[in-house]
Amino acid sequence: GKPLSLSGARGVVQVEKSGADLRLSRLTLVGDKISQPNQTCEVTMGDADSLALKPMGAPDGVQRYELDASACPLQFDVLNGALRATSQNGACAFPQADCRADAAGLWGPPGDSFDEAQVKSIERERTVSEKSVSAHFRSLLAKNKKDKAATQAAVKEQAAFSASRAQTCRDYDREEAHGFCDLRLTEARDYRLQTRLAADNPGKQDKKVAKSTAKPAARKPAAKPATEQQGGPAF
Repeated sequence: GKPLSLSGARGVVQVEKSGADLRLSRLTLVGDKISQPNQTCEVTMGDADSLALKPMGAPDGVQRYELDASACPLQFDVLNGALRATSQNGACAFPQADCRADAAGLWGPPGDSFDEAQVKSIERERTVSEKSVSAHFRSLLAKNKKDKAATQAAVKEQAAFSASRAQTCRDYDREEAHGFCDLRLTEARDYRLQTRLAADNPGKQDKKVAKSTAKPAARKPAAKPATEQQGGPAF
């Protein structure tokens, strides 16, 4: 139910529960005019009708939903108080509105909405998440130590994650002051690693992954803007 913005600054997306389903009750994208790229434009999808989200399970350890819209097909990963949007087709073009908008990135609270206590909490959780990612990555390397190709692929993927996180979060409003984007993407990376490890050891599945891929579980939020753990969104 809380409005989220791309990089905490552009557009609005709002998710509502409809029974067991999730729907986008509001999706406004901000982009550039096709005819005049130096001018901004705005497109609202769905108008008065909410947009259905198709559940796609949790392939990377967090719940994923798909917006099946021909004009702008998107996938949303549900994080803690945020949505990570990806698009296979790049920026979405709306010729009738003379607008092109890129919706990919982290949708979260405004960058100026974090108070000092929330920032300190984010810093603490980020330290824990970084250590957890390092530990699970080492476990993945140890598991593949006899497979040189798999080891090289894992190292390459980890480096790609670091680069992608830096690129995504550098655009988040006031990220240097609060670190919200960095924390959420690091948590998501940790869940992906845990899922990879659990896939090879189903009997030893990490408890955190089990929670994230099974039923919703309550969790003490790191900051006010955070809503719920990955397993069950409560916007």
